[in-house]
Amino acid sequence: MRKEMDCHDTDFREMVPAPSVLDVAALLKQFLRELPLPIVPRIFHLVLASSFSSPPAIRLENILLCLLLLPSEHLAALSFLLRHLHIVAKRSNVNKMTATNLAIVLSPNLLPVQDNVQSSNSHKVDRKVVESNSQRLKLHTEMLEVMILNSDNVGYVTQIILERQVDHSYK
Repeated sequence: MRKEMDCHDTDFREMVPAPSVLDVAALLKQFLRELPLPIVPRIFHLVLASSFSSPPAIRLENILLCLLLLPSEHLAALSFLLRHLHIVAKRSNVNKMTATNLAIVLSPNLLPVQDNVQSSNSHKVDRKVVESNSQRLKLHTEMLEVMILNSDNVGYVTQIILERQVDHSYK
């Protein structure tokens, strides 16, 4: 399928036989992995994690504000993808892909965790690094789920943020 798309300007609907949903999902994951710079660059992961760790009352607002810091092309691509994933999740009664399931499948590609699991002086796996990667992957998955569920607000200054700005500017 990838060869066909690389060689021709082909629409999925025109392919014979039609690609399966699994093939399309694999192609999307491969595309995300092969980007020269992830849609959410690693430099933003720590800031997003800090936002996600904030109190529940302001967690979503903080995440949305952090996403506004992304380069405009990255934010546009992320916003488009999250909205699409939200539409997919809304049909989870048919496709079994809830926002949680989508986040589990796509977080390694959208928010990659990449620490070398082998210690530098041997071929043994460094268990501390594996545990750290596992914890970060879990956190990234939870963050992506929140982003999918709130995709309509990604890339916009929400009313709550605007109201807070107005309140602070008059004090």
